Amino acid sequence: MGGAEKWARVSPGHLAAGIPCPMTVGELCVACGICCRGAFFRYALLSDEEVGRLHALGIPTATRRNGQKAIRLGCAALRGTACTLYEVRPRVCHAYFCQLAFRLRDGLVTPEAARQIVAETQAVLAQLEAELPPRAEGDPPSAVERAYQYGLSSGPALLRRAEALFREHYLGPGQP
Repeated sequence: MGGAEKWARVSPGHLAAGIPCPMTVGELCVACGICCRGAFFRYALLSDEEVGRLHALGIPTATRRNGQKAIRLGCAALRGTACTLYEVRPRVCHAYFCQLAFRLRDGLVTPEAARQIVAETQAVLAQLEAELPPRAEGDPPSAVERAYQYGLSSGPALLRRAEALFREHYLGPGQP
């Protein structure tokens, strides 16, 4: 178990209650995969060293217009909701905690509530996908971005729900 997972296993909220956290942040992350699949984010930035390591593992990278190296999300290392490179994932992936992860770590949300939030978000994203035309070459992986691009026959309510879930649970601290 890595340092972040050990740290997440016993959280301040759970310590106050005298019990260990029954789900780590790492366990939540690999059960979710929403950020990695490109649902809300386009890129994960990389160092030059990470680019070489990822290429050696057969994972494609990209260079953004500003010259930054990145993995384009939905990540090629993602299988279902789990990262196939989890133990050796890039620094940015290792360091990123969504709001839901912070709340789980701090004992502010139960593991069951965290799972329900992930399931609701996955269901909303699946509904968005179902209303969109098949993803074409060059389309963003994000159903939210494509919903803006193509529009939804059901109207904006579903898109607003996806955005609300994103703002409340998936943005990291200090992100707009």
